[in-house]
Amino acid sequence: MEALRKGVTEAAGALMNLALKSAATQDEVVKQGALPLLVELLSVGSPSAQEEAAGALMNLVTDAPKLQKAVADAGAVLPLVMLLNWGTSGAKEQAAGALNKLASKNDDNRAAIVDAQAVPALLAIIAAPADGKKPAAGKDGKTASKTAGKEEAASCLATLLEGDVPLQAVLVEDGGLPTLASLLKDKATAEAGSKVLAVFSECFEDQIDSAKGK
Repeated sequence: MEALRKGVTEAAGALMNLALKSAATQDEVVKQGALPLLVELLSVGSPSAQEEAAGALMNLVTDAPKLQKAVADAGAVLPLVMLLNWGTSGAKEQAAGALNKLASKNDDNRAAIVDAQAVPALLAIIAAPADGKKPAAGKDGKTASKTAGKEEAASCLATLLEGDVPLQAVLVEDGGLPTLASLLKDKATAEAGSKVLAVFSECFEDQIDSAKGK
């Protein structure tokens, strides 16, 4: 935390790792005042700092619904949605994951995320063609999947759409179903595609079948 206060952006990555599935650490990170610093990094940090800050926020609310409000109240929603639009591929993936965790079973956060125009941003991530470049290895030496961003975006979109028939109708009317159906064409994203299409109301069954090419 002291390093983060002094502007050492790598500290966000350390907090991201420490907060993962550790309730005691999650609580302590929030208690020590990390939230405003992490939120600030989402907007003004370097590309790597933005990615790690988004990842830290995601891990802080993973299996910790009691912290959803605190993270949202710290102003995280809008800059996370902005990262969906303008961040690096890694930042987009982490931002989608963070927004998904914030919206999960939290109607207030879900509404705020939708109002911030997350849905079109998530659809754009899913629709984006692969750049053909080999994914860079992370600090742990592992190579990320090219489709990870699409999977996270689809999962987040499923959370936002579930139970909201009017929002589903807007997406259908705007022509978003073919984009979601395109996930089914790749084995790596087929499960995510099936998940997000499954949340739609039965009244859209014909449109979904059409989008699938049936």
